[in-house]
Amino acid sequence: MLSGILVIPIVMLIYIWLLEKDEKDEKDIAVFRLGLKCKCAVAIWITFIWMWYENPIGLFNWDFHIKLNTNWSWYLRLGIDNLSLYLILLTSWLSIWSLLISWNSIKKQRKRFIELCLILEWFVLFVFMINDLVFFYIGFEAILIPMFLMIGIWGSRGEKIKASYYLFYYTLIGSLLMLIAILWIYTNVGSTDYLWLQTWNNRDENIERWLWLAFFIAFGVKMPLFPIHLWLPQAHVEAPTYGSTILAGILLKLGGYGLLRYNYMLFENASIYYKPLIWTLSILSIIYGSLNSLRQNDYKRLIAYSSVAHMGLVTLAILNENLDAIVGSIILMLGHGLVSGGLFIAVGILYERWHTRIINYYGGLNYVMPVFSTCFLTLSLANAAVPLSSNFVGEFIILTSIIKNSLILVIIAGISIVLSAAYSLFLYNRICMGELNKAILNSIVIESKVWEYKYENMNKLKDVDWRETSILILIVMSVIYIGVFSFNLYELEL
Repeated sequence: MLSGILVIPIVMLIYIWLLEKDEKDEKDIAVFRLGLKCKCAVAIWITFIWMWYENPIGLFNWDFHIKLNTNWSWYLRLGIDNLSLYLILLTSWLSIWSLLISWNSIKKQRKRFIELCLILEWFVLFVFMINDLVFFYIGFEAILIPMFLMIGIWGSRGEKIKASYYLFYYTLIGSLLMLIAILWIYTNVGSTDYLWLQTWNNRDENIERWLWLAFFIAFGVKMPLFPIHLWLPQAHVEAPTYGSTILAGILLKLGGYGLLRYNYMLFENASIYYKPLIWTLSILSIIYGSLNSLRQNDYKRLIAYSSVAHMGLVTLAILNENLDAIVGSIILMLGHGLVSGGLFIAVGILYERWHTRIINYYGGLNYVMPVFSTCFLTLSLANAAVPLSSNFVGEFIILTSIIKNSLILVIIAGISIVLSAAYSLFLYNRICMGELNKAILNSIVIESKVWEYKYENMNKLKDVDWRETSILILIVMSVIYIGVFSFNLYELEL
């Protein structure tokens, strides 16, 4: 049953790849529809699994298990528990919404774009389902390839090549230590199977600490944590809407997933030893990300830096030795995936109309786009962690859990809530409130680096259409659903 999740994208990818190259719009639209149907099939399949499966974290439902080599203890083992299941569910639906919102913005090489989308989703699902360190590393690194190409080919500006290399080198170099650690484990332990490693006893404390550090650096880059976060704003600014949504909503969660699955569950003693380091980097990420969000005039950079702050809070909770805090981190990861993904979809709608990310060029959109403004306000408030939102539940559980360790830590981390409200409301206020900006009434044309205004038509002043409205409403409903019915997630068994 689980293997079907991975088989469907492969079959559809082969079918699309075999289609004759045709530059006509009709064929491109047909390929887009095929990609959407494939993603919908995967999402529906996963939703049915979610309705019937419920296993504690660490206790897996197995679907596919094969030993690849009798001399090497390598197992291709697919399995899900509550942790991976919810992240897989997030991946499947968010990838549909982000692809659907890109229907008009991707104007060249649509067939290749759909192929990369399917490849990217396949590797993400594979990483969340695989339970062997070697195959996990392969999938973890393979995700870089479609993202590298997506930013480099379909990016929005002249620095897209630089941004794609930032993403590639930061993640690749950060993961090299994890590769060395995996090779050491196989050489000295004899297996890289996750279940087998959970029973690995008689470890040398110093060795365990070095292994923990190697994994932490790889996942810390992916989160990302301060000061290894510099690739994220650059990648977000240059990526197309689909790339930004998947990057913030899903790929950053790979870091949190890795920290919880491997650092915490395999090297628990080392997690205790490095607790001061974890607290320091997490607090720095929270404060640095929040303060940088306040000073941004580019809405993509603002949302990117807010992700640094939120994922810093996730890191603080995961490696805190508190089961309630871990549950809170999972809820916050799901909530942040929906909220940040929704915000990138919302600003992608704006960019598709006016081709600028500068906040100062907007204003007064609530007069001409009331539906959009309402959805954008809801997502902005959710990003500020107001009650009844998914982020509120996650952050509230985390802060009330870590107060047992340090009141000062909670106070410093709690500052992030105040700062998140400041930059979230600033973003909404400058875009939707006030008088209607002249730049909204005119089309913005970029020639070299000079802004010129040319009146074209009033179509850009229309509110969101049925496609955009449906996506925004579904995301808003999902955010509120988690915020209201979070007790289902809070009862996750660990």
